[in-house]
Amino acid sequence: MASEGDSIDYYELLGINEDAQDQEIHRAWRKTSLKYHPDKNPNDPKAAEKFHMLQLAYNALIDVQLRKAYDSERFAKLARKRREEAFNFQRKSMVDDLRERERQFYDSLEKKENERDRLQEKLRALQEESANLRRQRENRLREEQEQSKRRKQETPSSKISELDRSIRIRWKRKYADQVNDAYLRSIYSSFGTLQNVVIQKDISKEKKYVYSIIVFETLSSAYSAINAEKPSKIYDVQWLKPPKSNSNTPTEKDTTVEDYEEITIMRMKQKHKQKQKENERKATSTMNA
Repeated sequence: MASEGDSIDYYELLGINEDAQDQEIHRAWRKTSLKYHPDKNPNDPKAAEKFHMLQLAYNALIDVQLRKAYDSERFAKLARKRREEAFNFQRKSMVDDLRERERQFYDSLEKKENERDRLQEKLRALQEESANLRRQRENRLREEQEQSKRRKQETPSSKISELDRSIRIRWKRKYADQVNDAYLRSIYSSFGTLQNVVIQKDISKEKKYVYSIIVFETLSSAYSAINAEKPSKIYDVQWLKPPKSNSNTPTEKDTTVEDYEEITIMRMKQKHKQKQKENERKATSTMNA
C-alpha cells in the first residue's frame, strides 16, 4: 500500500479509533473534509493538501481489503518503531554505563592496572554486543521488507487486469455431471480467493470438452493454480489470456480459435447478466425510493 500518505496515520488524521465502523469513518471524513475543502480555503495550499490526504485516508479505511492491508502495514510499522526505540534506549544505556565506568576508573588513581584492563575488555565485549544487536536489527528490517513486499503482491491491484488473473479449465463431457461450481470452488479456492467462476452452460453432444473460467483475486493465486498438479477429472488448466509465442506450430494442448471465441462469448454473457442484474437492482431501488 505504498503511497504518498505513508507517513500519515489515517486514524489520527480522521480523529477516530482503530476499531471505528464505516459509519463513524464516513462521519469523521465528512466533518473534517468540509473544514479543509479547497473552495473554502482558496488561498491556503496546505488546506488542499490536507483535503487530499483526508480523501486518501477515507478511501483506504472504507474499503475492506484496502483497510486490511493498511492495518497490516501500520501494525508492522508501529512494531518496528517500538523495536527501534527499545534498541536506541538499550544502546544509550550501554554507552552511558560504559562512560560512567570509565569516569570512575580515571577518577580513581588507586585502582590497579588490571582493573583498567578488565574495563577495556568489557568495552570490547559491549562493542561486539552492540554490533550483534545492529546486525539483528538489520536482519529484522530486511525480513519485514520482504514480508511487506509479499503482502503487496497479494493485495488486489487495479493494475492487474481481470484477464491476466483468469484461467481456463477444460474437462471431458463425460464428467459434466460431476464437475460443477461447488467442485471447482472446493479445489481452486485453496490457491486463493476466487472472484468469479463461470461454467459453460450449453453443452452440445458434438463437443468433446466442457469449459470453465475462474477469475482469481490475485495474480499469484492464478499462477499457483496453473502450476499445481491438476485433479484427475480435469483435462487441462491454462491461462485464459494466451501467452505470446514466436512459434506458429500449434501443440496438442493449444486452444483452437473456435474454443477461444466460445470462452470469450461466455465471459461476455456473464458480464451482460451481471450488468442486467445491476440495472434491475437500481430500477427497484428507484421505484421504492
